[in-house]
Amino acid sequence: SIATYLFFATKGTLAQHGYMLRPLKWLHVNAQRKFLRYFNGINFWHSRFADIRVDVPMNDDLLCSVHPIPCLSDNIAYLVVDHDTRVGCVVDPADAKAIAVAVDEIGEQLFGERGSIKLEAILTTHKHWDHAGGNALMKKMFPAIEIYGHKSDHVLACTHPVIDKQIIQVGSRLIWHVIAAPCHTHGSVMYLFHGKEDRDILFTGDTLLQGACGEAFEGSFKDMPGNFATIIARCSKNTLMFPGHEYASLTVGGLMGGMSYSSLAPERFFALAASYFQIRHRRGADKLPNIPVRLDEERLVNPIFGAVEKHQKVLLDAVLSLKKNAK
Repeated sequence: SIATYLFFATKGTLAQHGYMLRPLKWLHVNAQRKFLRYFNGINFWHSRFADIRVDVPMNDDLLCSVHPIPCLSDNIAYLVVDHDTRVGCVVDPADAKAIAVAVDEIGEQLFGERGSIKLEAILTTHKHWDHAGGNALMKKMFPAIEIYGHKSDHVLACTHPVIDKQIIQVGSRLIWHVIAAPCHTHGSVMYLFHGKEDRDILFTGDTLLQGACGEAFEGSFKDMPGNFATIIARCSKNTLMFPGHEYASLTVGGLMGGMSYSSLAPERFFALAASYFQIRHRRGADKLPNIPVRLDEERLVNPIFGAVEKHQKVLLDAVLSLKKNAK
């Protein structure tokens, strides 16, 4: 996509400014729709989605499900639906028209009728228009919808600014915990839902990408390991993570091509190889999105988690040494 090219060509500088200019937003969205229509014969989506879902048991033995909705050329928005009440919320609706059509299709798949899902909230991970760009139109289409985003990020059409550790309730059972992750933008956040028996889900936006992290537009790469340490501290090992982009072929493929395998512990090597095989298989003819990513598996693949764990070990060894010398 245009944004991806600018991101790697300029190390994010031009892309960062482009995200905030509405004329470039309009150009990007429409150019990518034409690109998708020309090459794939579709209007909105870069990946298969309507029949794909991740079921999450809730603590009251009821069920909610997560549905990926491809947007633009590599973004992924998400629809979360409580099956009992049919209440839903959307994470990062970059393209409102694509979201509206997809929600109807998913409603028909789940409940047998279009218009059966009651959208009550938008959870925005950060202000960039390829995540928040559809907020204003979504508000026009669904006037009662509540739009959440961090208070320092000035998210488009935000009605409910949030802060770290705030709890958001959508409907009667969708309870979200806000996790601040400043770096990609000052107000980047992640949204955590606690399912039954540690079956948690985390929407990471552009903080964590499979095998990598987002560009440090408003922070530094010294800040990002702190966000990954927060994920380790606040999420169970079985947490299912849902990144904001379909970059897995690029990021994990880059790790496979640029890493010295002899320096990897065997468990990390086999985890990386398995991840790459799965990605190549899923992105084949069926164009399946590479989600979700399980935390315990990503900790073996993503080098930032490796760096965090190495630093944690150094600190732990230092503390143990001090305690030993103090005796």
